Amino acid sequence: MNNRQRGEIRNFNDFPKTRADQEVILRNIMGYSKLRDRPLEICSDGQIYMVARRLYDQAHQPERTKQTTKRTKKPDLFYARLVRVAERDYAHTLYDIFNIPEAERDQIEPESLEAELLR
Repeated sequence: MNNRQRGEIRNFNDFPKTRADQEVILRNIMGYSKLRDRPLEICSDGQIYMVARRLYDQAHQPERTKQTTKRTKKPDLFYARLVRVAERDYAHTLYDIFNIPEAERDQIEPESLEAELLR
């Protein structure tokens, strides 16, 4: 549903009571001519009602921008944690290569060991 369709459905003061008004939502606003490969004319009143009601309710729901931002933040947090773990493991590997005991590791920067390794 795009913003134009959402706005037109929101213009209804209340949910349409008659089938003809419900078909306005389906046919004129949403552009539906069929439901489940059956023309609107032969669909039951209940089916027309349920689809129109779902679209009406959907149009009155708030935008979903907050959920989108939550989804994009989770991978960033995962990636940041993954980087921290990789940096820690890399530092431990450098200390192991140069046989530096655990007690002395806090006195030596991993960058200096890396520079020594690259010489």
